[in-house]
Amino acid sequence: GELDDLDMRGAPAAAVEDCTQKIFKYINFEMLQKYDQRAPEKQAWKRWGLETLSNETCVFNRGVVLFDCARWRELRLTETIEDLVDAFVESRARLWRGGISQPPFLLTLAGRYLQLDLEWNV
Repeated sequence: GELDDLDMRGAPAAAVEDCTQKIFKYINFEMLQKYDQRAPEKQAWKRWGLETLSNETCVFNRGVVLFDCARWRELRLTETIEDLVDAFVESRARLWRGGISQPPFLLTLAGRYLQLDLEWNV
């Protein structure tokens, strides 16, 4: 199928799931939860949409990613990424591994993307 005709079904993004990598490779969930517990009034964990993630959550291949920009803005995902980067800085770089930008991108879209067929994996 062609990507320009893809029905995104309300998802803010579409990508090929990559279960050869799990999110725990990048994320320190224990530290993220502790960060959230320090400021419970922010309810950051829930606001960021991370309550359903686990060490077994697959990541997605970043080679081909489609975005529904209107849905992205509606869900305020840029703000989520910025909040996660702020939390990373406040944690003195202990919330995740693999750079400052890729892990918050993976966290923000984990469980929120439409899975593309493997044929789109590049």
